[in-house]
Amino acid sequence: MMKKFAHLVALAIVAVALAGCVPTSNKSWNETAERQRLTSAVNAWATGVEEYDIDAMAGEGTFAAGFRLTIEEGGASHTKDAALLRSELESDSLNQQLFRSESGYGIRLDIDGPWSLAGDAWNEEDPVNNWTIVSINRSKAKVTGFFEVFEVCDGMPEKWRSDSGLIEIELVRIPAGWKMTAMTIRFGKSHYGAAVREIPSSLASAVREVIGFGFCKLVP
Repeated sequence: MMKKFAHLVALAIVAVALAGCVPTSNKSWNETAERQRLTSAVNAWATGVEEYDIDAMAGEGTFAAGFRLTIEEGGASHTKDAALLRSELESDSLNQQLFRSESGYGIRLDIDGPWSLAGDAWNEEDPVNNWTIVSINRSKAKVTGFFEVFEVCDGMPEKWRSDSGLIEIELVRIPAGWKMTAMTIRFGKSHYGAAVREIPSSLASAVREVIGFGFCKLVP
């Protein structure tokens, strides 16, 4: 009888120990913290664009396996995988560095949101990035941001608002944070704003040849 009781106690102890080894969703998920990590990830990418930091823009710490970039402009689009995108960024790296150091080039990728945030302004440059988290759960998320691009170089009296549009980013959650699985950049003023409209096919034109993400129009 005592042996049987001891055996049952041992089984109970093992069951409790095993239960303690299985992480629960309550312990592994804090949405407030994950939203902050998610915002930090997309902000780090935007800063990488401004500083032409290739690792921050397109490194292994930024992109998940199978990442795809889609660029849409003038009713047409094309897609790049991570390898092609990084190759283009690397091929233009020296040109970017020289134009920045010798011609005073600078760029601001300003992200605007539909909801009010202190310091965020529409149709003008501001220092605040106001991303919109469209959806988020324990495994994936989607983030969007209306964008404006401001560029400047030596000899210009003021910054040039060279582009605007919409960025959509899909991400997957990993232990260290979030990685991007897909990004769509829609260039054009018709995509900048809460009321996004389609471009009539009669006005569509071929996508300009772009290097990388297509933001730096001033760079020769």
